[in-house]
Amino acid sequence: MPLGFERLNERTQRPNALINFIRPLPGPSSTTAENILNRVAAICHPFMKANMILVQAMEEFPYNKEFVGRNFNGGEVIQLVLKDRNGRWLPQRMVEMVMVHELAHCKQMNHSKSFWKVRDAYAVDLRALWAKGYTGEGLWGRGRNLENGEVQSGSVDPGDVPEHLCGGTYGRSRKRRKGGKAKETVSYAERKQRRILKKFGTGGQALGADDDTKVKLEGGVAKKSKPRVAGSARGRDLRAAAALARFETAKKESVSDSETEDEYEQGNEAAAIDVDGEKMTDDKGRALFKICEEEDDEDGNARREMDEIHGTPSVNINVNINITTTCLVCSLANEAGSVTCMACANVLNPQLVANHWKCSSAACKGSQYANSGDAGRCGVCGAQRRTERIG
Repeated sequence: MPLGFERLNERTQRPNALINFIRPLPGPSSTTAENILNRVAAICHPFMKANMILVQAMEEFPYNKEFVGRNFNGGEVIQLVLKDRNGRWLPQRMVEMVMVHELAHCKQMNHSKSFWKVRDAYAVDLRALWAKGYTGEGLWGRGRNLENGEVQSGSVDPGDVPEHLCGGTYGRSRKRRKGGKAKETVSYAERKQRRILKKFGTGGQALGADDDTKVKLEGGVAKKSKPRVAGSARGRDLRAAAALARFETAKKESVSDSETEDEYEQGNEAAAIDVDGEKMTDDKGRALFKICEEEDDEDGNARREMDEIHGTPSVNINVNINITTTCLVCSLANEAGSVTCMACANVLNPQLVANHWKCSSAACKGSQYANSGDAGRCGVCGAQRRTERIG
């Protein structure tokens, strides 16, 4: 996996230099999702740096019934679920604990005792950062808050999140050895010497002195005399029979004596299936295989982890945000979560739209109508927006 990228002339400071890319799902809530992922990445920087953990991409994944987080190729991609089944944001500290679990998979891919030892150590580091009030390096330090306080405070119903926290670990197909024990590495000269010793023995062998072989080559008839002339008919027949015998012996040699032997065989397991029923592949179309299944709770570690996450205290932030669904201008009842009114385009909750503006013309004086930031003219009187922002 490539190391962290060194970017020149960055417009904004990355929350974590050890995470190369942060990708929220596209949609109306992508800005808030990116803020959550950024803050989760920022708080994980100290123990990622201490343990030499590098992550290529950190992605948002939609809600599903299987998992809250999963890891591909030891940190090449980490996917996190940010919403419950009702579309509400999960508490930020819960997402951070899930991130700790997935980062532990960068060191230990399977849910073994070694994995839980690493995971618990990272969780201790995270709680220590909470106690210090640490939120990140530089601009991601204390004092920078999300626009919507719902993602930091509150709790979630255990029934609204999947039963399993981790969806397993995945990797590309790898060749595996045929035997259980690793084969020692030997040079070409050593392999050649072993074949010679195996075929001819250690004491050497006198050429042409094997009487039994000579009898077989002459059709089973023993002859006491030796061919005195190399060009005689008997000598030619013996040489031809010996050549044919050597050719047959070479065909029967085992493949294990070959210099180009492939010591590995390809695994015959099927590619992993995603939650949507499709085969899982990487960005180059190569099939991904499941290395570790979901948590097997024989020792109770998975249950203990879920209890820790659901029992994690929420951040106490005094945020007074009243989500308005009824337009104060035209009294239309809009759907919950709407930013602007569907009828008059009035901004329903100005606290969530930082660049909104109000018209200062005589016709709109004293009006509660707020225009969105991308509107060039007032939606009530049609007056052109002034250069200064009001609101």
